[in-house]
Amino acid sequence: PEVKAVSGKLVAGLAGDEAKAKAVVDDLLNTAFVHKLDPAAASLVLALSGQVMAQRGEVRRKGAALIAGVAKIAADAELMAVQAQTVLPELRRMAVEAQPDIRRAAADALGALGDAAQSEIVGFRELLASDSPAERSGAAAALGAIISNLTAEGAFQAAVEDLVVAVGRDEEDESLEGSIMLLGVLGSLPSFDPFLQRVMPVVVVYLGHLKVGEASLATCTVLSRG
Repeated sequence: PEVKAVSGKLVAGLAGDEAKAKAVVDDLLNTAFVHKLDPAAASLVLALSGQVMAQRGEVRRKGAALIAGVAKIAADAELMAVQAQTVLPELRRMAVEAQPDIRRAAADALGALGDAAQSEIVGFRELLASDSPAERSGAAAALGAIISNLTAEGAFQAAVEDLVVAVGRDEEDESLEGSIMLLGVLGSLPSFDPFLQRVMPVVVVYLGHLKVGEASLATCTVLSRG
């Protein structure tokens, strides 16, 4: 019912009316949903989100925020996961852009999609070795958001164990800083508590390291709950 109330503007926006598209995004973000979104409505909203994220300006962040909201109220989670594949490419690009607010919005959306965004893990892991600080930071945030919302039993633990091995393997590894940053992202979560004693010593050894000392300090601060 909530989507039906703005269906006229939504259809106009999908037809190419950018002003209507921006207006309906604002309407939907300001709507207090009391019903689950049926697959047809979810598909329309995702299509609108994908369309506005391809534009310029603040509406891109709002489009990502709308995806995060839709993912939480979709009536059919499995179908939603299929439908969400259409917006993953743009979220992937936004997650590693220069603007921090855009990166945060994209990471939030990817986290809300959870299992539906699992296919992005490999690509973001590769970006942990990027020469761009924005890409490394964005990749770490996106990975943290996705991994923390995976539903498969043991997925979170496996990801942490993999990172511990990666961080302890080679101090010249190009992805080292990004991996330490990712441990900081995951380390801020209550679900990380069982791993604190294992992970802290692995990260502490890099304090004062010329290349990754700053990232190590930031992660140690998180892990110490400071």
